[in-house]
Amino acid sequence: MLWSEFWSGRSAGANGPELWAKRSGVSSNEHLPISSGHIALAAGVSVISTCAQEEEGGAKSAGVGGFVLSSSWKDQVELEFHRLELRYERLKVARPEPERRLLASLAEVGQRVPVVVVKEAAEGSFVVIDGYKRVRALRRLGRDTVEASCWPGEEAEALIVTRLMQTAEPETAFEQSWLLAELRERFGFSLEELARRFGHSVSWVSRRLALLQDLPEAIQERVRRGQIGAHGAAKYLVPLARANRPVCLDLMEATGATRLSSRDLGILYLAYQTGNWVTRQRLLEAPLVFLKSHKEMQAPPPSVEPGPSDSLLTDLEILSATARRADRRLRAGILRNLPEKDHQDLARLLDQSRHEMQRMAEHFAEEMSHARSKHPSCDSETAATGA
Repeated sequence: MLWSEFWSGRSAGANGPELWAKRSGVSSNEHLPISSGHIALAAGVSVISTCAQEEEGGAKSAGVGGFVLSSSWKDQVELEFHRLELRYERLKVARPEPERRLLASLAEVGQRVPVVVVKEAAEGSFVVIDGYKRVRALRRLGRDTVEASCWPGEEAEALIVTRLMQTAEPETAFEQSWLLAELRERFGFSLEELARRFGHSVSWVSRRLALLQDLPEAIQERVRRGQIGAHGAAKYLVPLARANRPVCLDLMEATGATRLSSRDLGILYLAYQTGNWVTRQRLLEAPLVFLKSHKEMQAPPPSVEPGPSDSLLTDLEILSATARRADRRLRAGILRNLPEKDHQDLARLLDQSRHEMQRMAEHFAEEMSHARSKHPSCDSETAATGA
């Protein structure tokens, strides 16, 4: 069966299976022009999801307009792992956190959505098109088989269709680039054909493919494994590799297997671009140490709660500073220009302040006496020092 027949809803023959099942309540005279691997929708018609989807995302079983894919064409199979061909696993970025959530979900409720495969007639194996996270999770759980939906048609068309139906998680620029490169190198697609299939310009396709030419394969592999953020790699490492490829390789090699966020890459890139020769050398020798130092410098200072002695010292310093300021104003002759009533108020406040100071001095002497009685060694050391 041709994919053009598959996506237009035509059966392979008079007695072939119906590929589209009518959904109730929808008119049957809607025209849906759909070409091989590229969905062109008539006005007012949209692609809608018709099945539950697992947390990690993947290609949804989709319907067009009022029609859904009929179950008669879906070849549901249960496959052992050794029959799966995982040749397109390298086209996706590993995302540790979603995979951990998926692992927990599969352990609790089992596999709810089948992976998408295409059968290889010659070898008898099945090429996985969509669902690599599910395959990895099921293998980690020790399962023996994987539920799969075997699609008709060729690998290239299946790859394009699943990407066009992808809605759960946005693709990164590198994932788009890897798919375009695979279709071009393995299946011989031209730039014009790729642009038409994905609804973009030839310039967009060329820019995506240029990402892979500019960034060394060793760094792309770290992006695949999730050790380097895909967005940060495209924004910072690609320009750095274009300007100085050996420096980009040395910098990433010096970071080892440490996971670097887009923010980390931005800090390293800016420091290298704006730094002098010494800064650049230190950065290339120990980028992780540089990142740690930079973050410590940017972090706000830790708040320290003042102790009892700090509070008392602060109070006495304020009291002393206030007394000195008042004395300067008195010596400047401020009293000469004030009315008699203010003189009386100031005299009263000065007597009150003198009284409070005297009482504080007495309390201070008492507390010092108690402290010395508890620590007699301090007195003997003081006396010895005075002698």
